[in-house]
Amino acid sequence: MIKKFIPILILTALMSGCAKQQKEPENMSLEELRERITTALDSKKPQYAIEPLEQVILKYPEHQDLAEYKIILADLYLKVGRLEEAYKLFKNYTKYYPSDKRAEESHYKSVLSKFYQTLKLSKNCDDSDTQKTISRCKDYLANQYFTQYKSDIRDIQYTCERRLIDKEIYVFNTYVRKGKFRSAQNRLDYLKEHYLPNHNFLEAQLLFLESKLAKEQKNTELCKEKIEQLANNFPDSQYTRQAQGLLTTKRFIFV
Repeated sequence: MIKKFIPILILTALMSGCAKQQKEPENMSLEELRERITTALDSKKPQYAIEPLEQVILKYPEHQDLAEYKIILADLYLKVGRLEEAYKLFKNYTKYYPSDKRAEESHYKSVLSKFYQTLKLSKNCDDSDTQKTISRCKDYLANQYFTQYKSDIRDIQYTCERRLIDKEIYVFNTYVRKGKFRSAQNRLDYLKEHYLPNHNFLEAQLLFLESKLAKEQKNTELCKEKIEQLANNFPDSQYTRQAQGLLTTKRFIFV
């Protein structure tokens, strides 16, 4: 009976011995860390290179291959969804290595890292990540040497700005429902100042919202003026058709 358990005990002891020989990255030498990184990157689970890469960057800040290690780590962070860490590394890479051949790609990936964070639901409707994404987009487009990702960057910026516009309109409608007309007007003024110059599509929608606000304020003349302006300038717009509906209610009948 005892003999049957001897091989198991031996195997357990051997496995325990192997486990003890497996060093943690923080206890490894530089060469051991480099070997671990290479092995992980060549495997089907490159994410195992993250910890040894972190240790190399932490322990050897003057290493000649530090920039290479940082960009590899940033890519791995992005791949596994550690988006904020990826964003910071890519952003810092562009800052500290502006003339490096990978600076443009790093800037682009910093935008992606932050943009992906905007896609997560926020309980408090925080739009700071969206604002940061737009800022990074503007910085990229302002760099005359950055050209490879311009189309994607413009699309990302447009998407983020549309999201902020939709939020402002939602807030506007909330204020109107609550009868907070001054606050609602402030939202429209903000949209005109910050977004209308670069988003022509917004003009027709703003005219509709202005006519809607005027109706709620029982300002007959202003409501009629905005609707007529909308009909003249945007006869085929969906907002023109919606505005016509404001004329059919019992409270507002224009002849």
